[in-house]
Amino acid sequence: MAVFKKSREENTEEPAAAEQVPQTEEQQPKAEEQAPQANGSNGGADPLDKLGVIRDIIFGQNMEEYNQQFNELKRLVDEKKAELDNYIQDVKGDLQEKIQELDKMMKDQVHDLEDNFAAKAARLEDEKMNRATLGDLLIDIGTKIKS
Repeated sequence: MAVFKKSREENTEEPAAAEQVPQTEEQQPKAEEQAPQANGSNGGADPLDKLGVIRDIIFGQNMEEYNQQFNELKRLVDEKKAELDNYIQDVKGDLQEKIQELDKMMKDQVHDLEDNFAAKAARLEDEKMNRATLGDLLIDIGTKIKS
């Protein structure tokens, strides 16, 4: 088993050595962050410290890059959301204007139809009176002719 552990340790050390790249000050882990890594087997360590160590092992030094990318994506989503909100407000305003225009146009058309109907009804009433008057006149003429 000792051979297996040794070869396992060698395997873990080789990729780490191959992956070492010069880092800027922002990318280098701080001393406080490195301390929990050194005491990774500390039995009394806080579970959050252990979680931080695991996170550092899995993501390594790319965590800051991931955070920056995530923040950039969040910013882009917020911008697009704001653009969509503005667009929705513009469309809503346009629709309200169109609805008001249609409402006014329909009211005008209804008013015109009512006026037209009233005029035709009055004309028919006049024609009806003329028929009644004409009938009376014909009756008068008929009685005069008989007499």
